[in-house]
Amino acid sequence: MIKLWFDKIRLCAGLIGLLLSVGSAADAGILMEADWQGVPVKVEMAANFDRVRLEVDGRPYLLDAETAELHDLTATRSYPLISDFNDATRTGVPFRLRPWSNGPPVAGHRTRYNVLQVDELVCGEVLDSDWMAPFMANVVQALSVVQTLDDRLAPIDRGACGAAAFATYAKNGWPLVIGWRDAEIFRTHTLRFDHRPDAALLQLPGDTES
Repeated sequence: MIKLWFDKIRLCAGLIGLLLSVGSAADAGILMEADWQGVPVKVEMAANFDRVRLEVDGRPYLLDAETAELHDLTATRSYPLISDFNDATRTGVPFRLRPWSNGPPVAGHRTRYNVLQVDELVCGEVLDSDWMAPFMANVVQALSVVQTLDDRLAPIDRGACGAAAFATYAKNGWPLVIGWRDAEIFRTHTLRFDHRPDAALLQLPGDTES
């Protein structure tokens, strides 16, 4: 199922030059920098979406969409991507992310304001961008796996609300900002669609140059 989903994402890749044509060439990729629960995160991706370079507090990971794996380049280990996110809610009622209104600009991008709820209980707020969803889908997958590997990024238990995985906040679009009452969970500082990553950074140790 994951492989089919990635195939659909790659089919969209050919449209990126049209959808994002703001003077950038069609071969441009994505650069994202953020703070996640106090941990710096950097993402680089080429225009074809097949590889996502992720650095968490300087530790490098590489997502390979062809094999649906995330590679820890420091420990030389790989992990399968996650197809099912099990959020822990106190009531057993699933989270619901509801768009409410337009939000303020974040990192130069317009946003939409969403509220995360369990029944009528407010469990978080999200400023997102819905049009970015297909371009950032592999990034969400990479962050979701890393969240299971790094205790600093683990979903925080919010009492009556329980704990929400990163992917829960990304259901309606790319979450530029995620907040809980008076505390930020995630903030995007940089998000550019004219980035050209160093090709060497998107290579796995076993890759051979063509």
